[in-house]
Amino acid sequence: MSHHHRTRHLVRAGRIGLGLVEGILLLAIGASGCHRQDAARPQLDVTKDGTHQSGPWTYEYATRLKGTRSEGYYGKLSYEGREVPEPANLNDYYETPWGRIYWVGQSVMLFGVHGWMPNPVAREPEGQALTDPGKLAGQAFSVRVKVLTPEELGTPDRIETDPKVLEALKSFDLKEAHVQGDWFDVSENWVTLHDTKRWGHFEMRMAQPDPSRPLALEFRNTGDFTITTSRQMNSMAALIPPDRSGDSEFIALPPQINTVRAIQCKLTPVVGDALDLFLVCQVEGSRKKK
Repeated sequence: MSHHHRTRHLVRAGRIGLGLVEGILLLAIGASGCHRQDAARPQLDVTKDGTHQSGPWTYEYATRLKGTRSEGYYGKLSYEGREVPEPANLNDYYETPWGRIYWVGQSVMLFGVHGWMPNPVAREPEGQALTDPGKLAGQAFSVRVKVLTPEELGTPDRIETDPKVLEALKSFDLKEAHVQGDWFDVSENWVTLHDTKRWGHFEMRMAQPDPSRPLALEFRNTGDFTITTSRQMNSMAALIPPDRSGDSEFIALPPQINTVRAIQCKLTPVVGDALDLFLVCQVEGSRKKK
């Protein structure tokens, strides 16, 4: 090899070596930065009961019936003093100052985990990241609804065959679902769902904006009625009578696009059997409020 070529070869090798060194240094600096970031992140101590505060976020952890076979662990997550909305799926999570906090459900069983936990449910797939609660106040969601009954009401109807709708109704153990009202968009104007002398005039609308309910439906009826959701049927909330504001009752929906939630509306007359209406609600999209 000539002296000229050997010099070029050494220069090229030197540049490659320098590049490798720079790359290693950048990785080391990056890793060091990550370690510093993790070290700076506030830590949750779930070995004991307590309330943790960081910025607008609050996390409350409690153990109940300690030392018994019914020992249970409860986590409550709030933002600016208000509980965050219940999401659509197990293991959906918020990115918080303490890292990811996962929704693990609200079982009626006393033992095990309940509410919001730093670790996901092991037997379930990881959920989706939820919108920061601080951004929900500026969002308006669109919702559409389908109305069904467990049996024919004597009006022209059809048997439901949509797998997505039937899946949403599964927790109510319906053998068959009859479509009474096909998909329609919900607005802030009242819409009639049922109107007879026996069961009353039953109607619904999109609830007025409320910081504690980013997305909710409002119901009212001239007769007695109750509203439950498939998810509430698996929680302690199903055992507690609803707290109505005036003649209305509110059902919160997860502020997540493409979420499907089933609602059971039971209209109870003074005499005779109750009428069950099932609403399958789908969150269609969101936009910034004007």
